[in-house]
Amino acid sequence: MDMTLGAQIALATIVVALLAYPLFMNFLARRAQPGRLKMADLGCELLASPHVKESDKDAIEGMMADAYRWRTLAEFVVFLPVYLFRLRRRNVPRIDIRDADTRKKFQEFVGLHMASAVAANPIFALLLVLELFFVVIALICLGSLMRIGDVLIGASLYAEAPGRRHIEA
Repeated sequence: MDMTLGAQIALATIVVALLAYPLFMNFLARRAQPGRLKMADLGCELLASPHVKESDKDAIEGMMADAYRWRTLAEFVVFLPVYLFRLRRRNVPRIDIRDADTRKKFQEFVGLHMASAVAANPIFALLLVLELFFVVIALICLGSLMRIGDVLIGASLYAEAPGRRHIEA
């Protein structure tokens, strides 16, 4: 059976992708490991901190447990619109850390968590970037652009809680 040039190119692309993707994932995992270890250290510091409420510690534990899950970003992409809708209604719990040093550690922890999630699922990371592009445009059009970092932190906590086990409204 003769294949057309287009079919041959498509088949070759699929074969290359199937061979390259595991190598790429291995490369990402090795590059992400130092950040994941730092995230674990920060998580332990936050869990031991008297400045973090017990309910917030549950969310931090959940983020530590979810650091390697491929589904974390997939859930994030799906639940970001839900979170934003609830945020506009002011019906969303937030982690409130009043101590400046502890808050800075938490923000670094969340950034490292997102980097770990991106390394675990780069395909959904691309979808997230695309989704955020449209979210920012919509927020600008609505005249309610918030600090995107606060939105991402809150949405991350909301999305990665299977059954919303970490936070409940």
